[in-house]
Formats: sequence, structure tokens, C-alpha cells
Amino acid sequence: MEAIQKELRDLVRTYLSNNPGSERQLADELGASIPIIKHWASGKNSPPPIIAQPLVEKLKEILQKQDN
Repeated sequence: MEAIQKELRDLVRTYLSNNPGSERQLADELGASIPIIKHWASGKNSPPPIIAQPLVEKLKEILQKQDN
């Protein structure tokens, strides 16, 4: 697994652990489906790096806002 894809998986897991039951909210934020979010969190699959990079940046922004 490429580093960016691993980072995406870890950020999705962090988001979901901080916001239990929020798969729908995250899916809406990222323009993905709930099954896709679950696949990313499990590491079952991930988008190609060119798509994963903007998702990682968006997730970092979302998590940073939650910390404030």
C-alpha cells in the first residue's frame, strides 16, 4: 500500500473513531458512499494516489476543525 493510501486509511479511521456512527457525514463531506468509506477504513481498497491526495487534505482540514 502506498504511503498516501495508508494515510487516507488512518485519517478515515481517526475520523470515525472520533465520530462514532458518522459514516454518512464523512461520505457526504468527501463525495463518497458509505460502503466506500468502510472499505477505505478497513484497508480493503483505496483510491489511486492521485485521488487519495486531495481526500487526505480534505480529511486533515475536517479533523483540524474538530480539534478547534
